[in-house]
Formats: sequence, structure tokens, C-alpha cells
Amino acid sequence: MSTNEQFDFWAIVELMGHSVTAGFVTRDGAFIRVDVTFKNEAQNFTKFYNPAAIYGITPTSETAAIAAAESMKLRPIAEWTIPALAAPRDEDDYPGEHWEDD
Repeated sequence: MSTNEQFDFWAIVELMGHSVTAGFVTRDGAFIRVDVTFKNEAQNFTKFYNPAAIYGITPTSETAAIAAAESMKLRPIAEWTIPALAAPRDEDDYPGEHWEDD
């Protein structure tokens, strides 16, 4: 596939770091765009990937891509990357840490 070739299809996308995503795949400039789609459209999101981060793309049907995204419980961001989204910390969650009472 040339770097200028356009494409658009449903697929399972395997990424470096043992990550997998699924959705509608297109080329968007220098990046590969994956529109992750769910039955509940409110959960849909888009991610862009550098082609060098992709080691496999398996074309599939729309139904299979949506089922894969739902079974993998894909999310636009990981809660651990944004601490404010993570569950509140509880003293019992971190047994080795010292917690001071206020």
C-alpha cells in the first residue's frame, strides 16, 4: 500500500504494545484514523494512529467490528492517564502508603 493510497473499511487493528482496536479505518493525512463505533452511539469515539504503530489490519464486516469494540470494552482514554477520572483514592487501596488524618 503506498503512503498516498486512500482506503476506508471496517477492521480489527492490531497495535504495538499488544493493543487492539476495532472500527471504521481511513487514512487521514499521515495518520490512520479509526472511528470506534458502538450500538450505543453516545460511546463512539475516534483515535488517530501513526502507521508505524500498526502491525496488523484485518478487514472485517461492520457487525464484527462493532461486536469486537464492545467485547474489548474500548474507551477513548484510559482512566489512569487522567487522575481526575480515576475512582477516588481510599486508604485501603494503597496499604504501603502512610495517610495522615486532616
